[in-house]
Amino acid sequence: MERSRRGKKHAALRGSLNVMANAPYGYHYVTVHDGGGEARFELVPDQADVVRDIFTWVGQERCSLGEVCRRYRATED
Repeated sequence: MERSRRGKKHAALRGSLNVMANAPYGYHYVTVHDGGGEARFELVPDQADVVRDIFTWVGQERCSLGEVCRRYRATED
């Protein structure tokens, strides 16, 4: 496990994107083939808005996760 962790860390420090299993929420993974020779993550605007809201509520306003859920449900209506 330690060798695997060190290998992933080394690859991440080199800028390799394939060290992650999936693209994080808010991003879409573009393969080397589809990206013209360069793999990358592209922002998904609708999902990025959700991430910004959650960050604001938790990181800046210090809301609980229950409050975040209530606020998010209120925005869906």
